[in-house]
Amino acid sequence: MKEFIVKYWIEGAFLLYIAALVVSVALNSLIPAIAMTALFLIAVILWQPLWGFCLMVFFIPLENVTLLLPGLTLHKAIGVVTFISWLLHLIVGKKAFKLNGFVVLLVLYLLWCLLTVVWAIQPERSLSRIVSSSQLLLMVVLGYNLVDNRKELYLILGSFLLGAFLASCLGIYNSYLNGFALRADIGSMTKPNYFARVAGLGVIFSAYLIIASKNKFIRLFSLIGCNILTVAVLLSGSRGAWVALLLAAAVALYSAKKNIIEFIRTPIVLKSLLVIILFIITLGPLITNHTPPVITQRLQTVAGTATPIDISAGRLDIWLVGLEIVKDNWAWGVGLDNFPYAFTEYLPRVDNIRADIGLNRDPHNIILANLAELGLPGLLIFMALLVFLWRLGGRTEKLEDSLLCRVTVVFLFIAGLTSTDHCSKYFWFGMLIPIIVSQFYYFKNNDRDKSMAKVIFLTAIFPNRFNPNYGIFSLRLVQHLKSIGVPVTVVAPVPYAPPFLWLKKNG
Repeated sequence: MKEFIVKYWIEGAFLLYIAALVVSVALNSLIPAIAMTALFLIAVILWQPLWGFCLMVFFIPLENVTLLLPGLTLHKAIGVVTFISWLLHLIVGKKAFKLNGFVVLLVLYLLWCLLTVVWAIQPERSLSRIVSSSQLLLMVVLGYNLVDNRKELYLILGSFLLGAFLASCLGIYNSYLNGFALRADIGSMTKPNYFARVAGLGVIFSAYLIIASKNKFIRLFSLIGCNILTVAVLLSGSRGAWVALLLAAAVALYSAKKNIIEFIRTPIVLKSLLVIILFIITLGPLITNHTPPVITQRLQTVAGTATPIDISAGRLDIWLVGLEIVKDNWAWGVGLDNFPYAFTEYLPRVDNIRADIGLNRDPHNIILANLAELGLPGLLIFMALLVFLWRLGGRTEKLEDSLLCRVTVVFLFIAGLTSTDHCSKYFWFGMLIPIIVSQFYYFKNNDRDKSMAKVIFLTAIFPNRFNPNYGIFSLRLVQHLKSIGVPVTVVAPVPYAPPFLWLKKNG
């Protein structure tokens, strides 16, 4: 009955939307069309909360250019409607609530953050960050409960990829307008480093869809997106994102080295690699001479040919001050999001610091941020979160799933060594992916799960001593289950009658 009502509600909203478009054209005003668009989206989200979550994910890379009101973006507005819709489905539809050990750790992490408000330098700033982190926690819970299969996983990854693709196109266009001399970003207070890390996460997701998806259209779109996103990361000039992507790729290559070696040995791949190598050798000088200036300048800092100011960008000085903060506050920290205030207080105590370093600086390092603001307990809980996600990568059904989980964790961690984006939406969405992927594999390869996952295989078709080839497919299935460590007990009754019963005509 509920689905029947919602269905006609959506159809009615669609007809009203068409009518609103006609009215907008007649009145030369967009207000009726915008109002009916919002109504139609609300109806769709109430019907399928997963679609609302996909819209949330889509707007993560574009959040800074979708500002509705001060402090309100399309991501947040859609998130509120989606969360309410999910609660209604949970209560009215009596659906099960899924909980994961990672979510429990996240709650513990936020509780410790809340406790640091007691001794924080600026409690109001800490409380503000607690509110935003709680919203991110709800996003993780929402995603984990809404995604139940691979098709839905591909849907949310594709949504993020589409948003990152549009943001990358906008960033590349902005860089083009400036002759590729300025670092690429999408403007609207979006820093190039943040833009690069969002695009880098999109590169990982697109590579996964190329490998895992069987749909040719999805693979083609992912391939195009992967190339565009890679160009965006390069034009952003973010050295931290470059290193993070390279190390993530190295982890992927090492983890799948056997499969890669077998793949490379095929004749067509060997020929393709030879063509690529010849292409690079032939056009290498031409490519080098036409490298965009922003990439050349940033590469000089990596190679050490630039001035020390360009190389460090002040981060080394910030970290020196941060170490002084840690020395006095290693046990409890200075309070969540209070590093900038502590930095201003401790800056005069450190010698040989650049005069133009400024005040109220960000720590630019997730390890330093957690240790200075939350103390040793906060850092340990945060590192436990990352270790938990890494271990989830070993509890997946397929190799590509494992690579997705572990490459994502490596990228988030390495990129975080030069940033403090662990409070950003893209970072939390990246952490959500491993816990979603791990739920698709029920027979996990560890001793505890082996003792719990006991299977009884009941069948009337199975090889026996009288007929060794009877139901050979059942035998293969059991052998496969045992090969992945699942204890299987086969119960296959064989009909039997004593010989003396054969003499009875009615027996």
